[in-house]
Amino acid sequence: MSAKLNHPSSVDLLFLVSLFVFSILIYQTFKSSKEVVKGIELEEQTYKILLQLDELLSHMLDIDKSTKDFVLSGNQQYLALIQKDITAAGFALDSLRNLTIDHEQNLRLDTLNVLVDNKTKAVQKMIAVRQFNEDTKESDYAIQIQDSQIMDSIRAVLSRSANKAVILLSNRSEQTDTKRYERGLYLIILAISALLILTTAYILMRNNVKALLQNKKLREDLIDELSYQNRQLADFAHLTSHNIRGPANNVVALVSMLNENSPLSEYKLIVSKVEKVSRNLVETLNELLEILHVKNNKDLKKIRLKFQDICKKETENLEAEILKSSAKIACDFSSAPSVVYPKAYLESIFHNLLSNALKYRSPNRIPYIQLKTEAKNGKIFLTVSDNGLGIDLSRFGDKLFQLRKTFHEHPDARGVGLFMTKAQVEALGGKILVQSKAGVGTTFT
Repeated sequence: MSAKLNHPSSVDLLFLVSLFVFSILIYQTFKSSKEVVKGIELEEQTYKILLQLDELLSHMLDIDKSTKDFVLSGNQQYLALIQKDITAAGFALDSLRNLTIDHEQNLRLDTLNVLVDNKTKAVQKMIAVRQFNEDTKESDYAIQIQDSQIMDSIRAVLSRSANKAVILLSNRSEQTDTKRYERGLYLIILAISALLILTTAYILMRNNVKALLQNKKLREDLIDELSYQNRQLADFAHLTSHNIRGPANNVVALVSMLNENSPLSEYKLIVSKVEKVSRNLVETLNELLEILHVKNNKDLKKIRLKFQDICKKETENLEAEILKSSAKIACDFSSAPSVVYPKAYLESIFHNLLSNALKYRSPNRIPYIQLKTEAKNGKIFLTVSDNGLGIDLSRFGDKLFQLRKTFHEHPDARGVGLFMTKAQVEALGGKILVQSKAGVGTTFT
């Protein structure tokens, strides 16, 4: 089965949802940050109002004290102090006016402004009385009483303003802290969301890359398989045309030798030859069908097989040839005692390789056949070695596994065994190799 890539629509949907969530989180974080900044600015503004109220009260108290000191002593130095504090009080009032944006606070500032003006006028009257002993309708005592009342009103207004400012500062601090908490919470959610999205994106990318690599490997395997099948098809087409064309042409040629004037004896002779050719043609067709079956039948049931059991069975099947030739057969399956393989194929491979070793034995020595298995790099190797006639691979190596190719005179040689063995091994993804030297022996791996 092919590995599936993540569907593009699901990735797009994830991206859009992530973008939407991110946008909301970024907006809320930005909004909270702006509100925190605004809250801090309002806190600072309220704190400055408190400072200015305190400064205004301080200047008014200094004016009151300096005025009284001047009235008692007549010392001119107090006049400069009084004027300085009056100017400073005016600046304080202007600063409060600039800082204040609340209507209620503005009304209190209007009241303060009137009271400060009245205080200034009362102070000026008291200074004038002390300096010039002017004859006024109001006595000095009355002026002092009025001044004291004005001062009490200023204190009261300033006290109420300060209390309001303290309450406002507390509320604004609480609101700012709440906004700070919200901003921190949004930042945490934003960070977690970013981490989750990055993790998800990484997993999706990793899975997609893995799927792409698997698909690439699958495509490469399919291309290799297709190339192999094409080669096999070409080989089979060549085999079919080569092995059937000859007998078919032979039948046509034989039949063409007859005509309506041919004697009966000639008819009999041609028919006997056609019968023989037809029998060979049927045999060839059966072999080709068997080859085609091997090449296409890759889904044979595979079971765990012991090499020793298969070897024993096939040596028993070839016992007559073994006794006849006095052949010695040595087996060593200790390194890899078993294999998962189709039983019919493994039996056929053992039979063909053993029968070939016996069939093409050297007349000059007793046949010695060695079978051995070995496990290397996760693969199992079977070697079958003999000391028989051997093959000149420089001359016949490229034709060794071809159908109906024989390299020694033998009445039972048909050139099918090695071809079938190679087809069975390669049909299951294996390989068969040969090492041989004429007059010495052959080793199939």
